Amino acid sequence: MTNNLSPDKPFVGPASAKSVCVPVQWLRATIQPMSDKDPWNVEIGARLRAAMTEGEIETAEALAAMIGETGSRVRNWANGTSRPMVPEARRLKATLGVTLDWLYEGDPAGLPGPKAIRLALALQGERALLRGLPEPATSPALPRPEKRARAPRARAKAGAP
Repeated sequence: MTNNLSPDKPFVGPASAKSVCVPVQWLRATIQPMSDKDPWNVEIGARLRAAMTEGEIETAEALAAMIGETGSRVRNWANGTSRPMVPEARRLKATLGVTLDWLYEGDPAGLPGPKAIRLALALQGERALLRGLPEPATSPALPRPEKRARAPRARAKAGAP
């Protein structure tokens, strides 16, 4: 049985008592290529790699041994193929010294100041690698913004209202 797949015509499965008839655009909307990664997973993976860099953990296998997981699962989390569920994320939190808010959402509010700065720099490097840009030079503190020259204020003259 051949079927002309066009957006106007429904897809008709093989002839049987349970054959399904659905519009082709439904199939296109629900089926995605396997190579597409969930952007949320990719961001969690970048934050996980940044925390590993900040904690001087060199491999996924080393982190896996610390939290009692397999190396392949930790590699999948780190490269954005999947994300850790809450029980695993709690073990990551305890091992890496990060908060669940930071790991899942990127919110640094619960992190101590120096750790938040180091993680931000490491994450900046991870995002640069994701975009294919050169990795930025890291420093222990963020550079101070340049001071802008301010125009002198006009002083009120004595006796003027």
